Amino acid sequence: MRKAAATIRGSFLPTIMILSLVLAIPSQTDAQGRTPEQRDAFQALTAIEDPAARIEAAEDFIAKWPQSGYVVSCLQVAMSSAAEIDPGSDLVIDYAERYIEAYSSRGEALAYAYAARQLNELGAGSGKVDEYISRALELAEDGTNDRTQSAVFSTAATIFAAKDEVNRAIDYQRKAIALTRPNQQGRANVILAGYLVKAGQLDEAEGYLVGALLQMPDDQTTREAFDSLGEQQAGSGGLQAWTTRVLGVGADRMLSESEDELETKQTLAVAFAKLGVLIDRANRYAEEIAASVWPEAGGAAYLDARTAVGQVRLAVGNHRGVFEALEPVRMLAGPYDYELHLALGTSLEALGQDEAAIAEYMETAALLNYPPIMERLTPLWEKTHPGESLEDYRAKLREQLESWHPEEAYDVPSDWTGKVVLAELFTGSECPPCVASDLAYDGLIAYYPRTVAAVLVHHLHIPGPDPMTNSWTEDRQEFYGDVIGGTPTSIFDGTDSSVGGGGAAAGKGKFGAYGWTLEQHLAEVPQLSIDLKGRISGGDVRMDVSVKTTDSELKGNENLRLRVVLAEKEIHYEGGNGVAEHRMVVRSFIGGHEGYALRPNGKVRVRETLDLTQLQEVLLSYLTDWEAENADRFRNGPGFSRKMNEIDPGQLVLVAFVQNEETKEVYQASVFDLR
Repeated sequence: MRKAAATIRGSFLPTIMILSLVLAIPSQTDAQGRTPEQRDAFQALTAIEDPAARIEAAEDFIAKWPQSGYVVSCLQVAMSSAAEIDPGSDLVIDYAERYIEAYSSRGEALAYAYAARQLNELGAGSGKVDEYISRALELAEDGTNDRTQSAVFSTAATIFAAKDEVNRAIDYQRKAIALTRPNQQGRANVILAGYLVKAGQLDEAEGYLVGALLQMPDDQTTREAFDSLGEQQAGSGGLQAWTTRVLGVGADRMLSESEDELETKQTLAVAFAKLGVLIDRANRYAEEIAASVWPEAGGAAYLDARTAVGQVRLAVGNHRGVFEALEPVRMLAGPYDYELHLALGTSLEALGQDEAAIAEYMETAALLNYPPIMERLTPLWEKTHPGESLEDYRAKLREQLESWHPEEAYDVPSDWTGKVVLAELFTGSECPPCVASDLAYDGLIAYYPRTVAAVLVHHLHIPGPDPMTNSWTEDRQEFYGDVIGGTPTSIFDGTDSSVGGGGAAAGKGKFGAYGWTLEQHLAEVPQLSIDLKGRISGGDVRMDVSVKTTDSELKGNENLRLRVVLAEKEIHYEGGNGVAEHRMVVRSFIGGHEGYALRPNGKVRVRETLDLTQLQEVLLSYLTDWEAENADRFRNGPGFSRKMNEIDPGQLVLVAFVQNEETKEVYQASVFDLR
């Protein structure tokens, strides 16, 4: 391969879109809120054409709402507007300094880095650019978290590249990538490849682009960068031959370095199918996946694997094979699983089943304008429904989804083993994507009787303060560790987890996925029994629970713990995401989250009394202390609007379960209604 430095298309080299990138990063002032009135005012001032008038409007906004989450954005607009008038004026620097001061509560290193980046992009204050980025690097390397360091290093790389200090740009981009999770490195690798090309290091750039393209075959920027480099590297053999060869070599490298060969083959199979290369290899990998991944792998893994198989079969024109691959996971797919709906819809079209194809596309299109689906749906709709409005039909479906709730109840099969599945949801009342999962869990509670499903909902302060959070829900989050990376996260029987949610219209899809997963666990044979009783007497909850292990291999297992949870069946509280009714809310782990150890014979009996008045005081104390320590996280003034520490004795339920401390597996659960 040629070693000489070459020029790559301008569309490949990274560009900085200041107002889109920086504004996407939340500032500390977000804690004070972004009301609809403020949003409208901010949008209005950004639309002002005259830069001087724009500055005046930004200053008026800041004076009126000094604590608004838009203050940092207003200062950015003012800085850009001042540079538009005169990039060499002191006013630009004044706004940069004010921006740093406003953003610093979020992170001083980030504040300096982003101010430097914007000044650099505006062609203003070159001396300040050097000063700010030096200060940002000093602060980052002096002790910040990995995410902050990575953001500062990548920003520094951008600035150094713009100043033609390409080797420094390469060094800092490498540092940024080293601090980034492997599954999030794709775009950063593409940027690094751009710097390497600029430095004439084409072979190394090729390696990064190949890896990025195999992981992000749909990313247009990556594809353009790859093709541009290929035009320089292909030589007499031609671009297609070069593409096939380097992607094959890159795939071999990925497999040799992989810790999970089957998962890597799944990634490669989809990439080959989408890129139209190495199709025989893609088909071979797909069939291996189809023969190897079954429901026992967990709902998310099974869905991803079968979707990959379906995509490859679609690429080779095996439309009936698409159905064979995807029908088993149809119930698992929600509106955001657009690759599955696209593959099924396309195959239905090819088989002449137009109305069925429309219904399949609508599974996504009712909520999302996903371009590949809309490109197929729109002409098909016009052909089959002339004169009818597609947008009206989409709106009608969306309205139906938003008001969905299960109309029937689960029919417990006659061969039920007696297994009770523990379903846990980690959510937050300030979490917009938690709405779909909250509604889906409401569906689980309504659809599955408590004889087969024990549901618990743990509230957390993610992303904002939630007055239904308590020390026990935080302990539960800590117990699961990295599995609870955010909200919403759902876990069945301690081991089968899934993340992500959506708006209200996505609730039905999440219910289908959760229900499928629950029923997989419901088929298991319980290895122990739990006898749970309780009553409320004189303001106390009296609990009596005993466990008997029926599996000889479990007896003597020192990792087993009995846990008993007090949950409230329904609480009315409207948080920032608009959900007002919260069900099966965890209020306490009786005896603490550590629970009770089983005896060597696999048995234990526990009798406890819980004073509800005292519990309410404990909840209030926790909320008061948390409120004082986190005053800057509240959106609408200091403190909770309501401290949800009061408990309705008529709404209480006990949930007991036995769990392995090491594997997290839940062997059995039980629910007792304290009526």
